[in-house]
Amino acid sequence: MKSRTLSFLLIVSTLLMSVTPALAQQAGVSSDWSTVQALAPGEKVSIETKDGKKMKGRLRSVSDTMVTLDRGSRTSDLTRDSISRVYRMVGSAGKSVGKAAAIGAAIGGGVGIGLGIASGGYETLSRGEIAAIAGGVLGVIGAGIGALVGGLGSKEKKVLIYQSN
Repeated sequence: MKSRTLSFLLIVSTLLMSVTPALAQQAGVSSDWSTVQALAPGEKVSIETKDGKKMKGRLRSVSDTMVTLDRGSRTSDLTRDSISRVYRMVGSAGKSVGKAAAIGAAIGGGVGIGLGIASGGYETLSRGEIAAIAGGVLGVIGAGIGALVGGLGSKEKKVLIYQSN
């Protein structure tokens, strides 16, 4: 019985520790301006100009010759000829930490309850009491691991969609 519980705990611990943030897939890079024109207004983009400047903002509009970005309270107009690269921003900046913590807490709590039920009893504690204690402790640990993983994996990633010739 103890070896089965230990094996189960080892498997679950390994699964919890091996969670890695998913990497954004990079789409094919194009020198076709229509890939920039296909972006929806409001999408987050990062633009590098031919003179080395970098700008991030939300796309307001794209024409055959111009890109307009909303950058907070400012608006920036860039000519197509001045743009070297356009990146689409993928992912969220910090929004998934709470969600990842909740998922970690649920997994940890579930594992703790399962271990508590599988363990039988201990001295004066019943299965239910052990399940509640283990669920709470492993739930807190799971929330911490989830928050850490969510914090590490919540960074925005740049996906190159246009590069001038």
